[in-house]
Amino acid sequence: MLDEEEVNEMVARLAEMLPDTAEEDLLDAVLTTQDLDRAFDYITERKRITDPHQAQIVDELQSLFPKVDRVILTDLVSAFPECNVEEMIDIIIHQLMKTRISNKTRFTKLNCVNDQSAPVEVFSNVSSFREAISLSPPSGNSVPDNKTQIPLDNTTVFKYDFGIDDSTDLPLESQEYRQMAQDLIERRAVIFGKASAAYQQGGLTGRGYAGYLSSEAASMTSMIEVYNGMAAKKAFTVNNPQIANSLKIDLHGLTVREVEPLLHAYLKHHFYTRESGQVQIVTGHGRGSSQGARLRPIVYNLLSSFGRPFTFDNYAVFTVFRK
Repeated sequence: MLDEEEVNEMVARLAEMLPDTAEEDLLDAVLTTQDLDRAFDYITERKRITDPHQAQIVDELQSLFPKVDRVILTDLVSAFPECNVEEMIDIIIHQLMKTRISNKTRFTKLNCVNDQSAPVEVFSNVSSFREAISLSPPSGNSVPDNKTQIPLDNTTVFKYDFGIDDSTDLPLESQEYRQMAQDLIERRAVIFGKASAAYQQGGLTGRGYAGYLSSEAASMTSMIEVYNGMAAKKAFTVNNPQIANSLKIDLHGLTVREVEPLLHAYLKHHFYTRESGQVQIVTGHGRGSSQGARLRPIVYNLLSSFGRPFTFDNYAVFTVFRK
């Protein structure tokens, strides 16, 4: 992390290189990239995209793939301006799995130009690119359903409760618990607004009422977590009926926030307490919603840091190997 003197020096140097750029933009680039060359690229690439929607897509992709250079992501958005975030996620993961994108990788219109470590793939149009990577299941290899569980060879079982006790009755569908949580989130936002208005009125009465409302909103936060936990546990139980002795985990119905700790615990359990050879992780393709696509970067990033070889079928399933 840069100290204040280094930040100011870097901003000053950028100001000389980019005299027409506002100082707050220079500072933002330095704080974001922590490097002079990357800050320069960050600013120039942002200027290249004038469409606010495309700039928002680049920002979202950067949050999903923090280790991929922003220059690469900007090239990608510029090359495929009609693609949404979910489609670009698939394109990025396709390239990551094939070439392990480096800072030297560049995307150009309708073809991917890689460094010398991999051949160049050229597609005649965007449709052919999409078709090649993710529009249909791999030939002869459908997505495993939740009844096709891969059995284990010993009695050590995996359990994960999402903070909800096993004795808790879950009669509703997962989506219903999600909706209950969303309703509370909306009610909490209204209460926070009233609390802010009461506090601004001042005086003992106003501030006292604001404190009461804030406490009420805080109690809602705990219930939101409970409802989301119930939704996650119900979805996980339905989609993984034999998870205790299976080498496949289905993440349908889970949020990005829920997947990372679950998957870390699952992989640690299998690879540090078992002799299992491989596991399958099903994210879903995201046709019914964007959730499957949003989960893939989380799964890819976690697997990349886990130190085990893995593959992706360019559709919905990651396979992780022991060695």
